[in-house]
Amino acid sequence: MTTNESREALERLLDRALRELPLRRAPRALETRVIRELERRAALPWWRRSFAHWPLLARAGFLVICGALISAAFLGGATAVTGIRSLSWVRELGGLTASS
Repeated sequence: MTTNESREALERLLDRALRELPLRRAPRALETRVIRELERRAALPWWRRSFAHWPLLARAGFLVICGALISAAFLGGATAVTGIRSLSWVRELGGLTASS
């Protein structure tokens, strides 16, 4: 018998032995806490749940708003760089006043 065959035979034996074991019941306190938590999560409003549970319209609106904010950040950044370049005379003026 090769190593692979003996490993598969051992897996089958172990699988059969584990399947024959009786099912164990969770402790009552744990079961109660789990059920209470599931009920609490089910009662949450849609905006407190994960994004996948949001209504389609809310998800679409959120993505549109995020896209607009990202675009504004990029455009605002480009405008800020342009503004800094156009204010280079202030830096030169500051250098002149500091040297005297």
